[in-house]
Amino acid sequence: MTNTVTDWSPTCEVVPLADNALHIWRALASEHEPALARYTRYLSIEELQRAGRLRRPEVKNRFIISRGLLRALLGNYLGCRPESIHIASSLQGKPHLPAPFSASQLQFNLSHSRDAMLFAVRFGEPVGIDTEYMRDNLDFTSLAKQFLSADEYRDISSLTGLEQKIAFYTRWTRKEAYLKATGKGLAGLMDASALENGLSPAGERWSVTDLKIPESSYAGAVAFAGGTAQIEALLLTPDNPGL
Repeated sequence: MTNTVTDWSPTCEVVPLADNALHIWRALASEHEPALARYTRYLSIEELQRAGRLRRPEVKNRFIISRGLLRALLGNYLGCRPESIHIASSLQGKPHLPAPFSASQLQFNLSHSRDAMLFAVRFGEPVGIDTEYMRDNLDFTSLAKQFLSADEYRDISSLTGLEQKIAFYTRWTRKEAYLKATGKGLAGLMDASALENGLSPAGERWSVTDLKIPESSYAGAVAFAGGTAQIEALLLTPDNPGL
């Protein structure tokens, strides 16, 4: 069963993270762009090199802001300077904290699409999050047939217009969040059909929660292992100079 987060609490401070809590942060890159120079200073050499390869200025800035905000959030949770944090990636591209930061057991994930950014943070168990800008100019029936399960394809192909678009992106972000949580990426897309029964292919218990984003052109979802979690949905305002 999939639940939905609808209420977001505005805050400019990072609240303490309880053992059973899952913090979901939402932010808009345009609101945090005045702090671009500070976020740039937070980034590692590798991240700066990645940013430098992005040709479009707005895409480059959004990358810098999303990674800078992630480091600012992690720095608050870990009690250290954002630029001192080493973020590694698995072979499939999932970011994680290596030693010595891994001793905190802090798990995180991030997603950004156009102006919207989402971050998920919890202790111990894997988590994945995804947001997508819902484009209009796509053949959702063909995409559902190619990437989603037979049942999902049947449901989506029975719809038209706005309903079809929302249905496709809702299912897509659920699967993407799950695949990011497992670290499989798109290589495990077909395995994610087990989400329909609330189980991963290995029989582990997973939960998926839809995220109703007030900016109505976006869809979002978060997936996490280990049963239930107390979800706190937080709107990150740009009022805190520390972030």
